Amino acid sequence: MLTQNGIDYICQNFGSNDLCCVVSGLSWYYTYQGVDYPETGATAQIVSRFTLGIIETLTMTNPSRGTFTQAMLNAANGSPVTLQDAKEITNHDEPSEDQWCYTEGPPPPRCSDYTNQADCIAVGCYWWSDGTCNDYPEPPPDCSSYTNATECIAAGCYWYDNSCHDQPLPPECENVTNQTDCIAYGCYWYDNSCHSLPPTPPPSCEDYTNQYACITSGCYWYSNSCHSYPPEGEPVDYLPYFAIGVIGIVAVALILKSGEKK
Repeated sequence: MLTQNGIDYICQNFGSNDLCCVVSGLSWYYTYQGVDYPETGATAQIVSRFTLGIIETLTMTNPSRGTFTQAMLNAANGSPVTLQDAKEITNHDEPSEDQWCYTEGPPPPRCSDYTNQADCIAVGCYWWSDGTCNDYPEPPPDCSSYTNATECIAAGCYWYDNSCHDQPLPPECENVTNQTDCIAYGCYWYDNSCHSLPPTPPPSCEDYTNQYACITSGCYWYSNSCHSYPPEGEPVDYLPYFAIGVIGIVAVALILKSGEKK
């Protein structure tokens, strides 16, 4: 529910030049995921943008009043402002109605105006370790900012290699049992298992040292060594294997012919 402080804050920052809630005539832009979206309209629209949680910041351009967050609005009100509060504003934004206007006293202070921790916390703001009062909680430090194991582990980080890390130490590649995790850890998946090193490439033709292994691997044997390419104008030593093949064919033919005579 809106308090008087909340009403004053809304009229002062999201109202007309007369500091009243209005049904039209305002200009602003809101920021969502780093992108600015310009809009025009009413005080209630602005408040509803905050209460729906669809924006990060909203900047008033007409009247020009700076940038605001929902945390600032809630802090000024003394409690969270709801969508129902935004709807209530529509009952007070016409001159013919019981119009809400900011008319009394100085504007309520913002969180950044407080200079000591007790006053900052008392109004629902957040006191940061750098000695400033802010509209939202202080972000936790990066794990890498911790310099000793005790604080690192206490913050939910991981201590290894004498430093603090956001992620746990990856397991040994050989202990990973599925391809997705294996690749994610920078390991190598082959032979249906995970490995620390890439697969050894198959030998090249030049690595073979005997004629049979050379030829059966699709390489070329000549000059008493194995080669990746056939020779230029030099006979290939396929004769022994060719002869064996011819003898086999002749033997089969003789057996078939002998069978016919019987």
